[in-house]
Amino acid sequence: MRNEIILLNPSSVCAIAAAPVQIQEFEVEVDRLYKLNELRSVCNRILPIKSLREKENEKIKPDKSQGMNRSIGVVEENGTSQR
Repeated sequence: MRNEIILLNPSSVCAIAAAPVQIQEFEVEVDRLYKLNELRSVCNRILPIKSLREKENEKIKPDKSQGMNRSIGVVEENGTSQR
């Protein structure tokens, strides 16, 4: 019966023979990706990397608060205005 299968469809036999190798390669790749993801998460816990957007927002926030204090006119302790 096995010879009949080989005679009928030799390409599927090659695919079946190659399947264990492909499965093993797939498992190795999944393992590599898992380890890489774990390494990235550990690095982010140790030294969080901020995105460029977060850095720009931090630069803008202090500037806005300073600008608002100037436009409103902050009153000093002696009662005079800074304007």
